[in-house]
Amino acid sequence: MTAMVVLLGTAGWLMQIGWFFYGMLAAVAVFCLRQAFELRNSILPPQAFHMFHQHVWVGFAILAGLIGGFLL
Repeated sequence: MTAMVVLLGTAGWLMQIGWFFYGMLAAVAVFCLRQAFELRNSILPPQAFHMFHQHVWVGFAILAGLIGGFLL
């Protein structure tokens, strides 16, 4: 997760994307960190499946950050 945030942040910096992208990237990092702490304990398969489906929204948040960063 750390590598993803660093690489996306670096790509955003190189492309000179606006502040909105970094806000969304920070929100995604907090979300992924929260899930990582949840995974430290044992979880049931339905809960794991629900967490897996939440990653669709991670991708959407990154896309929204990219679009918003270029527009704002």
